[in-house]
Amino acid sequence: MKLSTFLMMGIACFSSVETNAFLTAANNNPTGSIIAGAVSTRRSVVSGRTHAETSTSLHALTKKTRAVTLAGNIWPAVQKFKIGPTKAKEIVRAIIAVTHREDVLLFFFFAFLGRPLAKFIFERSEQFEGMTEKERKRKPLYILKQFGVTNIITQIARIELSVYAADVIKTTLSTIGFQCANAWSVTNFAKTIYTVWVVKKFLAFKQILLCRINKVSIDDMGRVELLDKIINGVTVAIAALLLLDFLAIKTGKALSGVFAFGSIGTLAFTLASQGLVKELLSGFALNFSDKMYVGDNVKFGDGTSGKVIKLGWMETILKGSDDIHQSVPNGAIQGQKMSNLSRLTRCQVAQTLRFDYADADKIPDILDSIRSEIKRSCPKVITDSTSPFRVFLTNFNEDHLEVMVDTHYRIAPIGDAYWINRQNVLQAIMRAVKSHNVEFATLCVAPTFDSGTEWKVIPKAKSREPKNEKNSSK
Repeated sequence: MKLSTFLMMGIACFSSVETNAFLTAANNNPTGSIIAGAVSTRRSVVSGRTHAETSTSLHALTKKTRAVTLAGNIWPAVQKFKIGPTKAKEIVRAIIAVTHREDVLLFFFFAFLGRPLAKFIFERSEQFEGMTEKERKRKPLYILKQFGVTNIITQIARIELSVYAADVIKTTLSTIGFQCANAWSVTNFAKTIYTVWVVKKFLAFKQILLCRINKVSIDDMGRVELLDKIINGVTVAIAALLLLDFLAIKTGKALSGVFAFGSIGTLAFTLASQGLVKELLSGFALNFSDKMYVGDNVKFGDGTSGKVIKLGWMETILKGSDDIHQSVPNGAIQGQKMSNLSRLTRCQVAQTLRFDYADADKIPDILDSIRSEIKRSCPKVITDSTSPFRVFLTNFNEDHLEVMVDTHYRIAPIGDAYWINRQNVLQAIMRAVKSHNVEFATLCVAPTFDSGTEWKVIPKAKSREPKNEKNSSK
C-alpha cells in the first residue's frame, strides 16, 4: 500500500466531511474495501470526537456561507446609491417630468405662508382693533371664521406637497435601479392621506355641531358624548372599509388564519383576555347606562370621588378637588355603590355641638336661637317637613352635653354654592351661641385603659384659667 494512502487515512479520521469524500474515492480503486474498513474502524473508535468536530465544522461553514450571501445581497443595493454625474442628470430629468414647478410653488406658498399672511391682514383690520384684550385672548385666531377657510387650504396644500414628495422618492429610487419602487402606488398613498384627513375633519365638525345643538361645551358634553362615540365608531368603520377597497387588500387568508388558530392557543388567549373582556363589557355597560356622564361629580363606595373627565371603554378618569387625575378600571366601578352628586338638588349640613354642664340651663334658649338664626341667614333652608330640620339636645355624656344640628337645603352638594351655604350655617350657629355668652366645650386627648386615646372635655373652670396661673402651677 502506498504512503499516500495511509496519509489519506489519517486525515480522514479527524473530519467527517473529509471522511465521506475519502470513502467514496476508496471504493473506486482495487484497495477500496481495505481502506474503507480501516476508516470505518477508526471512526467507530473516535465517534464522540468526530460528531463534535463535524458539528463545529458544519456550523462554521454555514455561518461563512450566510455571511457571504448577506454581503452579496446588500452590497449591490448600496452600490446603486453611488450616483455619478450622468445618473444624477437622469434623475433630475425624471423628477422634472413628473412634477410641475408652478403647482409646487403655489402649494408651498399656501402651505407655509398662507396662515401668517392671513393673520397679518386680520391684525390690521377694523374688526381686530375693535376687540378688547380679553376677547383677543378668549378667541384665538385659529378658531375665528376668517381663518377657517385659510386653515383648510393650508392643510390641503401640505397634503399635496407630501404626495409630490412621495412621487419624487418613487421616481428617484426607480431611476437608480430599485425595481421594487415600481410596485408603489402614489395614487393609493394620496387616497389614504385624503381619507384620513377628511375623516378627522368630519369628526371635529360633528363634535362642534353636536355641542351647539345641545348647548353644551366640548369639555363637558355629558350625555351627548355617548352619541358622539357612536358616530365616531361608524365613521371609522366606513373609512376602514374604503381604505381596504382603495388598497385592494385581501382579507381571506388573514381570516382563515385566525379561524385556524389552534385550540391550545385559543384557550391561552381566552384565559389571558378575561380581565380585558371584563373591562370592555363594564365600559360598554357604563357608556350605555344612565349612571354617569362626562362632567358629573361622583362618589364611589370605596371613598373615591371626583369629576368625570373621561368615560372610556376600559377605564374612567376622575379629577379630584386637588386637580389630581385618578384612573379607575370600569370593572371596579361596576362592583360597588356609586352616588352621582351632580344629579342631587338638595344637600345636608349636620353638626354635633358640645356644651359644659354649667350651661345646661341655657340650652333651650340656645336651641331656639340656632333655629331662628339659620332660618334668617340661609334662605334656601328646607322647613316644610319634606326634609329634616332638627336642632335638639341628644345626649347626656360623662363630661358634656351633646346637641345635634341637622338641616337640609335646596342646593346641590357640589360647587361653591354648597360651601358658601355651609359657611353661612356655621356662622349662624356661632352667632346664636355667643348671643347667650356661652362657649363650646373645649376638648383634649386623654389616654384610655387599653393604651388608646379618646376626646375628653376640659372642665369649664380649667379651660378659662389664665395662662400665667397654669405656668405657675407647673
